[in-house]
Amino acid sequence: MPGPIHRLHVGAGDPLGYAPGARAFFGDGTWIHLHAPGETASGGSARTLRRLASSAKQQFSRAARDRRASAEREREEARMRWRFLPFWLDERSHLPLRSGAFSFALSEHVLEHLFLHEAYRVVQEVRRVLAPGGVFRVSVPDADLRPGLPEPVAFHAGRLRTSMDAGRWSDPAVHKTRFNVYSLSLLLELAGFTVVPLRAYDRTGKLLGRPPSQAGPPYPGNADWDAVLRSDYLRRPDSLILDGVLASSGS
Repeated sequence: MPGPIHRLHVGAGDPLGYAPGARAFFGDGTWIHLHAPGETASGGSARTLRRLASSAKQQFSRAARDRRASAEREREEARMRWRFLPFWLDERSHLPLRSGAFSFALSEHVLEHLFLHEAYRVVQEVRRVLAPGGVFRVSVPDADLRPGLPEPVAFHAGRLRTSMDAGRWSDPAVHKTRFNVYSLSLLLELAGFTVVPLRAYDRTGKLLGRPPSQAGPPYPGNADWDAVLRSDYLRRPDSLILDGVLASSGS
């Protein structure tokens, strides 16, 4: 049986955007999934259906109708298991969650869509709702330090843009802040976290970090190991990924 709610997912999207194993993990009864007002659990439905029926002929074919119906059934089943909670956050508001109530938080490709002060406010609030020993796993595009070719187009370009489009970073519908390991680490540290790099490039282009494979330092003994030691729920594992760790009360 799943335990009580103790995990927080900041910026959840359409359940069908995740692999089946991640959907099962996110729907195991231990999570609250935050999403922005105006976005719903079915936010990706139109895109999914367009992929399933890419031509007029397909749209009216029996096979395409069956695929659409199957996808919608799967999405509805996921919605029944996930706890979605819309939220809005500014300088005067707080997440509608109790302080110190969570052991693990995840934010994947969310902070880069906020201005820096907005991203910091989110990090502050996640810090507030995490208990001692909690871990905040943050994933964003590695904007500046990736060696070689620019980061993949899907990381930043948005619709009708290319990876070399100079306006891709200033488009409010795409990205508002670009992070590297230094700036994202500072953001987490200012909020009170100790930073553990899981995947990042330093200023020389060297790849840093690795996902934790066993319990133990630098994580507290009471860390949420079931969440910390797995990473199959990350949709973009080649991103910049850091853990913000809080000391346990006995440290």
